[in-house]
Amino acid sequence: MVKLPFYAGLLFALVTAALPQARPAAAPPSKFHANAGEVLVDLVVTDAHGKIIPGIRPGQLEVLDNHQPQKILSFRRVSQSVNLSRSPLAGGNLSAALRLQPFNLILLVFDRMNVADRVLARQTAGSFIQHNLGRRDYVAVFTIDQKLYALQDFTLDKPRLLRAIAAATSGTSTHYRRQTLNGQDMMVNALQEVQVALATRTPEGPNGVPGPPDIAHLIDGWMKEAVAHSLLSAAAMKGQQSSWATLTALRSIVRAMQPLTGRKELVYFSRNLPVDANTGFMLRNLVRDANRAQVSFYTVDPEGLSTISSSSEMLHSLNYAAGVSYANANSVPAGPGGITQEQANEFQAVANVKYSGRLSTMYELASETGGFLAAHTNNLAPYMRRLAGDINGHYELTYAPHSGLNGAWHAISIRIPGHPDWRVRARKGYYAVPRTASPVAAYAAPALALLQQPQPAHDFPFGIAGYQFPENPRAPTLDLIAAVPLAGLKPYPAPAAAVAKDPKLKDRDLVRIVVMQMVRDRRGRIVRNYSHQYEWSLPPGGLARFASKTMVLHRSIHLPAGEYSLQTAIYDPHNHAASVRTTALHVTTAMPQALRLSSIVLVSGTSPLRTPPAHYDPLNVRTQGQLLHIFPNAGNVLAPVKGQPMGFYFIAYLPKGAAPAKVAMTFFRGYRHFQGGVPFSGLNGPLPAPDARGHIPVFARIASNALPPGQYELRVKVEAGALSATRRLAFSVASPASVGPHSPHD
Repeated sequence: MVKLPFYAGLLFALVTAALPQARPAAAPPSKFHANAGEVLVDLVVTDAHGKIIPGIRPGQLEVLDNHQPQKILSFRRVSQSVNLSRSPLAGGNLSAALRLQPFNLILLVFDRMNVADRVLARQTAGSFIQHNLGRRDYVAVFTIDQKLYALQDFTLDKPRLLRAIAAATSGTSTHYRRQTLNGQDMMVNALQEVQVALATRTPEGPNGVPGPPDIAHLIDGWMKEAVAHSLLSAAAMKGQQSSWATLTALRSIVRAMQPLTGRKELVYFSRNLPVDANTGFMLRNLVRDANRAQVSFYTVDPEGLSTISSSSEMLHSLNYAAGVSYANANSVPAGPGGITQEQANEFQAVANVKYSGRLSTMYELASETGGFLAAHTNNLAPYMRRLAGDINGHYELTYAPHSGLNGAWHAISIRIPGHPDWRVRARKGYYAVPRTASPVAAYAAPALALLQQPQPAHDFPFGIAGYQFPENPRAPTLDLIAAVPLAGLKPYPAPAAAVAKDPKLKDRDLVRIVVMQMVRDRRGRIVRNYSHQYEWSLPPGGLARFASKTMVLHRSIHLPAGEYSLQTAIYDPHNHAASVRTTALHVTTAMPQALRLSSIVLVSGTSPLRTPPAHYDPLNVRTQGQLLHIFPNAGNVLAPVKGQPMGFYFIAYLPKGAAPAKVAMTFFRGYRHFQGGVPFSGLNGPLPAPDARGHIPVFARIASNALPPGQYELRVKVEAGALSATRRLAFSVASPASVGPHSPHD
């Protein structure tokens, strides 16, 4: 129990808000598994004429991982898609059931086409839907017109799909904007559907164990969430050129598909996939992410028969490059040290040759991901039948690489030695990292490997925390905060190669870190993962100012209600230093008419905002006529600084018509053993009226000497008539002797 003076050590402030069908029975289950640490590969085996080979046995296959033979652990043929609601999905472990019974996802994406191309593409896609689509194959329709538009989310409804295809092959940007699905609205609806499905259980069985969730609606919610992720990701990854827009849109779709199981086929209708020397790396990233997400590309050229071959286009580009090279070797510069622009671009002209064939990049994308290119014909129906055959006649196998999950790129080669004329189509490789919710960039692979170590690294301090601000009770949002004191990072002189590329780096020091975060559910499965890299260039004499700051990383995510853990790795690739921390996350939901309370934020500092931000941020608050941004203390360790008050921040959310609210805040000393506590008299009292949205932000300050060093818990209870809500926060107070200078935030 802790006793604190009533007014001498306490200043309490309450502030107002800142300007916010019938289904057939499923096929019998196969003996198949795909555990963590195993590689799952889906493959198609055909003869020399493209006909599917049935009856393949695992003993016929030779699987090489980085040229090393591998033992096949599981193998099966997937001959049909499945019922998503009946046995065996309706009983037993959900994740195991989904692995045993995959479903098929088909994405139709329409890009750059002229009028004649659109007619053939519409006929081909429409015929596929009408005649080749399985009864349980889910299809979504997208179009790309300088940005990504979703015209239809995953559905089995053929009329809806045909209407979306017609719109994709006859519309304009204005038409797409009117018809496209809204990513933010879809995300909220998807999360609500998932939440309802998880909460809808069948009656308890004889052992008192609740039945499984509503599988059909759960899967439907996950599919909608994947489409929403692709739209939101494409909107965030902005590109100005046509090539950037297309590759960004395709990569956004691929990354959103990774969490979903089953065969995933992206059918890309376009005259060409525009790539040059400047965007070649984006094509490589797209192939890498597609292989990681197990998405096979089927590229379709709707131009039909053409008198211009891809090889002739490459020859034209090669002749141009040769001419530039000849001019560079024999011409006289325009002036002292001057050259023509063509001569300056000689290297790029040569590098562009490999991308100049109209269909070369489309062929590369398909062949590297296990699909095929359909081109040079006015009759695409045979290719669509082959596509349907791949969906309903592919194989799946798993193996555990001998090297384990070492974060490196692994090449996959699958052969059938007894039949050299048979062809195997499968992805060509993968990054050996754990199965994550979304693809992991190559730069983040070492940081991801750090999260798998039994003993977490701790080379420098940082804090992490997750806060819930339940503005929408049915779609929980978590705000993830990581606070990194920059004094713990070690700068290094800019390398000579970097200075040669950018002379402004001369005499400067550099600091670079990679941040990797993973959210796991209570079963340890990765449900969200994020990564980013940051780099600073320090001018001479700028080290002291840099070291005085704290970098605050803020990310908002949506998660269904439940218990989670957040793992964060901060990695310094130059100095090979790293730190890893894990914190628990608790996500709750509430009825719209309930009184809701946000997480309690231990305040590290504030920063004035000169102008109101464009978007609502729950960490912005107006007090005493000034708009402030709250910096959370992610480590939950109060560091008293003489003359500076410490503080706590939370928001109460009142439903319409609620009675006036009051608050009680109680501190407990030694939060591991609660024997009661003495509430602060000044922290009991009425709250101000809520704003128009029903929000009441509360910013409570206490003097720096109010709490002696030690461990505490703060309990906050808000009541409004018969309604009430309670939150708790465990924190500690450091001794003044251990507190260093105050560190402002970036």
